[in-house]
Amino acid sequence: MLQRGEYGLEIAQKYGFSGLSFALDRLTLARAHAALQQQPPEHLKQHFDQAVAAIEASKWVDRSPPFYLARAAFLLDNHDLAAAKADVDSARDIIQRSDMALYAVDADLLEARYWTARGDSLEAAKSQERAEMGIEKTGYGLRRLVGVS
Repeated sequence: MLQRGEYGLEIAQKYGFSGLSFALDRLTLARAHAALQQQPPEHLKQHFDQAVAAIEASKWVDRSPPFYLARAAFLLDNHDLAAAKADVDSARDIIQRSDMALYAVDADLLEARYWTARGDSLEAAKSQERAEMGIEKTGYGLRRLVGVS
């Protein structure tokens, strides 16, 4: 995955691609680097920041929720709760305007993780319940395997 992302970014830069393709390559690299965990979290965060900046620059607003949600998941894993919540909220604003039910489930699951990390089991349960209702409504059963963990 890392090689694919680097190759895609190399091609995008070589031929002057920008926009969505460039942003997706940045996100692929961010996820690959995070999965390998061979760099300190501060450096890994820069990869996610570059991916979010690339999608914002592309003006593909309707494609940006997975970028914010991916960075939020990374931030939660690294205990940067305030920044994670801000990313979930940014994604949710776009999700609600565009009626993106599947991304809403992802946002609810991340929010449940956020509230769990904050020690607020009541809010975590509310977010988890919203996610469960979204899963039922959309048939998004794959998310049952992910859970809040």
